[in-house]
Amino acid sequence: MQGMQKKVLWCMLGFFILGLIACVYWLKPDSKNTLAQVSETTAQNLSSAQPTNHLSLNADAYHSKSQQDTEVNCQLKIDSSQHLVVNSQTRDCFEYFITQYGENDLEQIKNHFGQFIQGKYLEPARSQILDLWTRYLKYREQLAQIQTPPSKQQDKNYFQKIFNSIQDLRKRFFSSAEIDGLFSTDDIYQNYTLDRMQILEDSSLSEIEKAQRLKERFEQLPEDWQQNLQELS
Repeated sequence: MQGMQKKVLWCMLGFFILGLIACVYWLKPDSKNTLAQVSETTAQNLSSAQPTNHLSLNADAYHSKSQQDTEVNCQLKIDSSQHLVVNSQTRDCFEYFITQYGENDLEQIKNHFGQFIQGKYLEPARSQILDLWTRYLKYREQLAQIQTPPSKQQDKNYFQKIFNSIQDLRKRFFSSAEIDGLFSTDDIYQNYTLDRMQILEDSSLSEIEKAQRLKERFEQLPEDWQQNLQELS
């Protein structure tokens, strides 16, 4: 039973780390194109131009070739005062355009995103979206610079240091509210995985005590997370 739990844990953690590595190196900057490059002229044009009817625009203009049969996954939440509400959908929107990388270069991606936002959102939401998008791209660039701890033992402390570095990086680019909106889902999974590792590595606990602690920690998760993890297991 304990062996199976460890296999499931490392499988889950492996998926998370592979996803993180892919995220880190996906947009690693080169000498010609960096994520930090933002055209001031474009930003000024977008902030001053009037929105157009996005339904009349060619939707394919916002896609890469592999996305031609998909809808733009960008359902941003705007409140009644036309202010952006940052949540997981905000990040999904950003990542939808970022996944064009490889088929389109960074300038094309930024142009696609700017055109889409210009055609769909009013001020002040438009400027808020573009500002957050710019910072998110810079954050993604800096992820590639995070150094892994100098340790051969990939235990709970090893991954905790990596996650702490990521959290520190987020604070450089986002407010607390923005961090919560963009990354709260990641944090739920991250903290749960680390807590499981700590329980399994605790030599002072018996197998029965570990099983009880794991059960209690699992039951602290939101119900939808419990269901998803049960299906994964």
